[in-house]
Amino acid sequence: MANLEKWIAAQRELVSVSADVDPTSDRSAAECGEGDRTIYARRAIADGTVLVKLDRGAYLNGSQWLSSLEDKVEPSDLQRLRDELSQRSPSATVMTALALLHEVSRGDKSHFHGYIQQLPQRIPLPMTWSESERAMLRSTAASPIVDFDLVRNVFKSFVSPLQRMFQTIWSAEECTLERFVWAYTVISSRAFSIDDLRDPTLLPVIDMANHDAEDPNAEIRRSEDGSFSLVATRAIAADEPVTISYGNLSNAQVSACVGYGFVLPHSTPNDTILLQESDIRDVFSLLLGGASHDDALALLTRQTADTVTTTEAEQSEPADDSEAPSAAKRRRLFVADTGARQPKASDMLFALNSNAAEDFGISDTLLSFVMANELSTDVLHDVLTVLLQFKDKSYSQLLASAAASPADDQASALSRQLVTHERQITRRILLGIMTMEEESSSDGEQDPDDEEDEDEEAEEDEEA
Repeated sequence: MANLEKWIAAQRELVSVSADVDPTSDRSAAECGEGDRTIYARRAIADGTVLVKLDRGAYLNGSQWLSSLEDKVEPSDLQRLRDELSQRSPSATVMTALALLHEVSRGDKSHFHGYIQQLPQRIPLPMTWSESERAMLRSTAASPIVDFDLVRNVFKSFVSPLQRMFQTIWSAEECTLERFVWAYTVISSRAFSIDDLRDPTLLPVIDMANHDAEDPNAEIRRSEDGSFSLVATRAIAADEPVTISYGNLSNAQVSACVGYGFVLPHSTPNDTILLQESDIRDVFSLLLGGASHDDALALLTRQTADTVTTTEAEQSEPADDSEAPSAAKRRRLFVADTGARQPKASDMLFALNSNAAEDFGISDTLLSFVMANELSTDVLHDVLTVLLQFKDKSYSQLLASAAASPADDQASALSRQLVTHERQITRRILLGIMTMEEESSSDGEQDPDDEEDEDEEAEEDEEA
């Protein structure tokens, strides 16, 4: 971390780091990995202490970067760039990725050179995995948020043409698909969105703080003057790591969507599993048509096997880069002879959680969907039982396959952790729903003594 320490020293007019903390400690390496560095308290720290402060110019986001170009680019070129960006309306994440690529292109002339030098060259986000590595996430809540095709299409249709138009801003060597994916994953895994600030922002040094969903001891604050500070929110003991909360995230989001590239060793309040609209409709149709649970489960299994075969066949064909794959092609395919409805690209995804106090998420949008589509609520628990049993079976098959071909790489380890975790969540929900069903059935059964009392009362009424 010598590069970051040199950067802090070179930017001392804009960057303040308290002597109470070590911003590049390797004490977490044993738990988080050999290369992990994080912020540790050198001594006891009082609540409210400012640990790190970044003034304007010491952090990076799309808006700040665009404004900074006024001193680096000809006014006419800057106006053309603004017009192009206005016309194409890139996302805030893409804008910050473009800002990072520009600073990379500037090399040691960039104010962020030392910071950039210490950034990891490969971040273990599913977006950067091979197709075979991403396949293990197919049944998880991370599946719909791992979309390499989307990032590739953004590069081809927007970033690459922009680089050719403004070669003084982005060098061809540093604005390749590979480098854009790297920049995008850096923003996804390290940038923060604070308060009402739209742009995800890279906050050097502050981003060394690790995540703690349950008991963080610091938080990021944005001041009216535009500076960012890392501030202790409680007393921090000597040798304690400085931690922040990345937000109310599920494990799928931590590993893939927001993209921090790890799975927490415990459940979070926001852990969910996803059910697809077309699957729900299919199982409703089967059960209402008289099919048994086993029949419905067998059909889902057969459809998934057909999907995998179809997907592998498509991947073996030469790619046609002239046409971007549609969203429908990235969804599960149904074979024609099953009689099942062909899912649309607009199919909704419903989230269930393991919180019994919230009825496992059933009472939210899922129940509204069932009633709006005039589906029978009487068999809803049966439908969910089939779908959950199917997901449990899918998770178990994935883990068995991984065990048969063990791999020690980080992608495989992350996949196994997330699949194992979601299988646990699935089983908790399944057990909870079965318990709810049993309680509902027992409530509906009448006590024999009560029946005798009612019969006696009826006879007395007749005699009267």
